[in-house]
Amino acid sequence: MAPPGLHYKVKLSSGRILGPLDLLRIRLLIQKNQIIGTEIAREYPAGDWKDINLIPKIAEMLIAHASGVLKGRLFPFGGEREDFVQTELLPEAAVAVSISSEELEPTSVMSGFSAEVPSMAEESHKITPQVEDDEETATQLVPSGEAGRTASLVSLDHEDLEPTAVIDRMVGPPKQRISEERTVVFQRPVNPIQALSRKKLGSRSVLQWLIIVITIGVIAQDFLAPKENRGEKIGPIRPQLPAYSEGKTDPTQSAKAYAEAMPFYLADHVVGYRRASEKFLQAANFDINNVKALALLASCYLNLIDSSNKDENYFSTVLKLIEMSRAKVVDLPETVVADAEYYMTVNRAESAQIRVVEYTKLHRNFDPIMFYYLAFAFYQRGDARSAATFIAKFPDDKIFSPKVYYLRGLISEKLGDESTAIEEYKKAIRLNKDHMRSRLRITELLNSAGVLEQAAPELEAITHKPTFLSPRELARAYYLHAQLLRNAKKWDLALADIERAVKLEKGNSDYLLELYTLRAKSGESLKSVQKEARMYFFLGEGQRQLKEGNHQEALSYFLQARHVNIDSHLPLVKIGDMFFYLNDIANARMNYEIAAKKVPTNIEVWSKYINVLILSFDWEEAQKAMERFRMLPVSQSAIDKAAGDMYGKQGRHREAQAYYKKAMARDIIDPEVYIAYARSLMVTKNYKEAPSFLTLSLERQSVSLHLSLLSARSRC
Repeated sequence: MAPPGLHYKVKLSSGRILGPLDLLRIRLLIQKNQIIGTEIAREYPAGDWKDINLIPKIAEMLIAHASGVLKGRLFPFGGEREDFVQTELLPEAAVAVSISSEELEPTSVMSGFSAEVPSMAEESHKITPQVEDDEETATQLVPSGEAGRTASLVSLDHEDLEPTAVIDRMVGPPKQRISEERTVVFQRPVNPIQALSRKKLGSRSVLQWLIIVITIGVIAQDFLAPKENRGEKIGPIRPQLPAYSEGKTDPTQSAKAYAEAMPFYLADHVVGYRRASEKFLQAANFDINNVKALALLASCYLNLIDSSNKDENYFSTVLKLIEMSRAKVVDLPETVVADAEYYMTVNRAESAQIRVVEYTKLHRNFDPIMFYYLAFAFYQRGDARSAATFIAKFPDDKIFSPKVYYLRGLISEKLGDESTAIEEYKKAIRLNKDHMRSRLRITELLNSAGVLEQAAPELEAITHKPTFLSPRELARAYYLHAQLLRNAKKWDLALADIERAVKLEKGNSDYLLELYTLRAKSGESLKSVQKEARMYFFLGEGQRQLKEGNHQEALSYFLQARHVNIDSHLPLVKIGDMFFYLNDIANARMNYEIAAKKVPTNIEVWSKYINVLILSFDWEEAQKAMERFRMLPVSQSAIDKAAGDMYGKQGRHREAQAYYKKAMARDIIDPEVYIAYARSLMVTKNYKEAPSFLTLSLERQSVSLHLSLLSARSRC
């Protein structure tokens, strides 16, 4: 039994420190999404700061909240009851960072560059957090005039990251070292034609240069062409380690493959990262000592995480690549990039900041890419003003990729400057017309302004090259395109697009509502389908009530949908979902069973039915259903997950985890398996690995559906 009165202090990602808090108060904060798993914490009064996910009791609650079961008992996955001591929440205290331009200039690299942030009003005074000591319980805002020149990056456990320490770290002692040599990675690509004008060349040399330029252009066009336009099958991305053979090193070929990868990497879209990952892997295969290739291969996989099937080895492979790049002694910007992107992928933006600052402390002439990642980390932590300060320090003439303009646009949006944001996104598109994420953000802003029709060119460009976006982004684009078509009263085309969006992201209530509305609209004029249209009308109204949190009203509409069309399985599934949410397992089972009998080969419906059989301890019926689907050409990942759930319910967690791993190894993955596996790891006290799969569980979509859809489109 835990010690009575056990308390913790929790440091939020904003830098604010809460506590001391008892476990009951922490649970309430988790339920209100004020503690989300990205924080650090320590036992009070004498514990050390650590990742909050490494504290077992708190980690259990985070997993429970993510899976929607943190409602009753404090520890849904087992454990003894705690003695609680009520605590009071501390007053809200915001934390901001302000660093003047002259404090943070790298030598020579930044000369002549203005740090002015476009369209951002100056603050009336600068404020900075004071670092907490063992007795303080809250951060405090101090005007910079009183505290002197103070600005800091908040660290995990570095009390020395005071304002002046940040400057000292970023402008370290001038020592020339290999890692300070210019890197070809983060430089704006040189225009060969401009290079010709800088030196006098003979006609033969000019001809050779022109042939090279044309050849590179043809190759790049071939590589960057979307695969679905060429009829190729789009397979899932799975991280790979280099297949290095001893004694077969070829540094020349490695350097060549690395150089070929860079244009694709800098394009900053899904197709580019896929092609870059292939080339970086090839470069590492030729030479395992190519540190840059190892680091940027890891970076590619991290940027493709939303477009990949994530199995149990996803993060371990990425971390292995990063460790291999670190093991070569030289600390290059590419390694820092991989580290920073990994930390931000697992929601540890503060660690990313520390990594960047530590690097700049040791490297006087650091690459301006460090400003990008500092800005990105501040943006992820919700501090848009500090993010704007750092991104403004990135010189325009050094911008190498549309992702810099894209981040500028995101920051401007956060600061409420939509017009500047649109201009930044347009700059990204001018740098690379295939930067579809910028086109999507422009569309979102125009839609918010009530002028979605002005975004028609952007949406047409996106839907013409769908592989350039991740599945979730593409689903959003189809949803917006469906709205555009609906406004033009092109009902059938709008319905086709919203169906694509729902296939890509099935759990999105906005997409389901639009789907039911359009299906009702498309059938109201045809007498033969009026019954089905009325069903979709009631389903849409029920979905609208569900979105607003009115569960009983939603259930009432779903029952009406069932009444007007007793032949369809859809109302039964929605009714079953509602009873399941209300913890009425018996009624949920009854409705799922009737629905399953209506669609005997629908794995999605049967997965719900098998799940309630397991929760009802009906192992025999669940096993029969699973064996039946093993013989059908359907997604086996859902069946593997169901088998894992059954073994988990029986307390046989080793067998359960084996089936979860098997489910994650499939080409088509049930996204629910990530959180199921994380919960199983928590039960077996594997607290080190569980947070990674909790991160993956936040991605609530099946990437393989995206791949299947695009492959189907390529065959049309």
